[in-house]
Amino acid sequence: MHKQGTPNERMVEAMIDIGVAVINGAVSTLCAVVVLAFSNSYVFQAFFKQLLLCIIFGLGHGMILLPVLLSLVGPKAFKVHTYMMMMMIMMMTSPTKAQLWL
Repeated sequence: MHKQGTPNERMVEAMIDIGVAVINGAVSTLCAVVVLAFSNSYVFQAFFKQLLLCIIFGLGHGMILLPVLLSLVGPKAFKVHTYMMMMMIMMMTSPTKAQLWL
């Protein structure tokens, strides 16, 4: 909720921030369970198919469906008050001065 701009701009920023982590999670999970696909056991193959579908649907929802829906009907940008911006700038430049104002 700290991003500013239009819903599409905020969606792009969110995808830049967390998109790589979502893809990394999907790929690492797929690498962990791909050995089940080559098993002779029906149970292991069925379990692999279930996990593969979960990974595909989860990745599709997280990277395509939800960002589009949030850009269309998502919340408005969070507006930071001038006082809070001033305090954040003071904390970055001189923490001791900012403590005096609190």
